[in-house]
Amino acid sequence: FDFSVRGVTSISVDPHKYGFAPKGASIVMFRDPELRHCMYSFATDWTGGIYATPSMLGSRPGGVVAATWAAMVKHGEEGYIETTKQIMGATRAIGKAIETIDGIELVGRADVCVVGFGAAPGSGLNCYSIKDCMKDIGGWDLATLQNPAAIHLALTLPSSRNADSFIADLRTAVATVRSDADGKYQKGTAGIYGMAASVPPAFIAESVKVFLDTMVS
Repeated sequence: FDFSVRGVTSISVDPHKYGFAPKGASIVMFRDPELRHCMYSFATDWTGGIYATPSMLGSRPGGVVAATWAAMVKHGEEGYIETTKQIMGATRAIGKAIETIDGIELVGRADVCVVGFGAAPGSGLNCYSIKDCMKDIGGWDLATLQNPAAIHLALTLPSSRNADSFIADLRTAVATVRSDADGKYQKGTAGIYGMAASVPPAFIAESVKVFLDTMVS
């Protein structure tokens, strides 16, 4: 959608994703200047003078902006159209393949750039176990989802070029987890999310705070 749709007042863009720019660049577009004024931060009575900035941030480095501009100039409109075709084609190919693998099923629609899947009802499989197995088999670092339990892959240009490898590894992972008599893949991610489902949400929230405290300490 775009501003031609009534009710759309702003659109955010993260060029570090499919614009292939470095992280740190982000764009917000508004339907009109009046709406953009809501983003401004300013102090008119500060002892250091009138201070105004177009966002909550003050001074920012220009390197990321320059690198984003360079990425967009290099790829150009034709380059972005071609990469879009590759990514969407790979996404749909993986989605169709998942529909043929016994034991798992698509979650959502694999239309554009994200493929989600979970264990099919009655399969006896755990999608988190499949995630860990995919890491072991092909180094695939898949993202975990919950409510419902699922796994997803956000395809980029490099991963779209390896769609066939992903499909082959996924078939192998499902078969491996299904025959996992020793329970190797019942721990790890599957164990973490299994525990999370059995404890109060407040405990999980406090645990996350401890984890983040550890990271920044």
